[in-house]
Amino acid sequence: MNLQVNPPLDSAEGAFTESPFDLDTIRMFINGSEGNGTDSRFSYVDIANAGESVPIYAPAPMLLVRTRLKDGASVGATREAGDWDLTFLVSCTVQVRINHVTEPVDQILEAYGYGAEPGTYWNEAGEKVDNEAMMNPVAEVIFEPGDLIGFTSGTPNANFDFVVGINNNSVCPWEVFEEPVRTALLAKLGPPPDRPSAGPVPGWPCTGYGKSM
Repeated sequence: MNLQVNPPLDSAEGAFTESPFDLDTIRMFINGSEGNGTDSRFSYVDIANAGESVPIYAPAPMLLVRTRLKDGASVGATREAGDWDLTFLVSCTVQVRINHVTEPVDQILEAYGYGAEPGTYWNEAGEKVDNEAMMNPVAEVIFEPGDLIGFTSGTPNANFDFVVGINNNSVCPWEVFEEPVRTALLAKLGPPPDRPSAGPVPGWPCTGYGKSM
């Protein structure tokens, strides 16, 4: 991603003031480092009611810098039932990434510029193709805290990914928030569903991050 952009803020300190979710629509968060076959960069967001499409909001001032439309083969769905990976900058050193957004707002769709044509797809030989040029927004889109980014029903497993990177390394995304949002988000952490007592666990640690974005 080699874009010349001007992020909204010089410093992201104190910028994360709004919850990205209505927390009653979210069952729990799972550290990617603790799941089976999951990615340690990510926090996995489990939707409370499978099949429900839940809203996602901007947690801070953010500039859209990458729009990746994938065909449905990436999540084991039909080829037409794809979703979006979206990347935003808060400052030059802080980024937010949300994967598996199923219904971005119109501003994002317009900034993509390629209609329903995916930038990531699987060809007839079964090879993954990434057209990086298609992932650069064709228009500037800036969100303010609390603005609607879109809706998602997640993957077929009813989850999606939320990532915060600082200096190109992932961090616990929930610890960057200001209070009282920070405490409310951390209270949604818990063990993967294949472990006993799956669900939010008071005091569950937000650990395992730090991998390069």
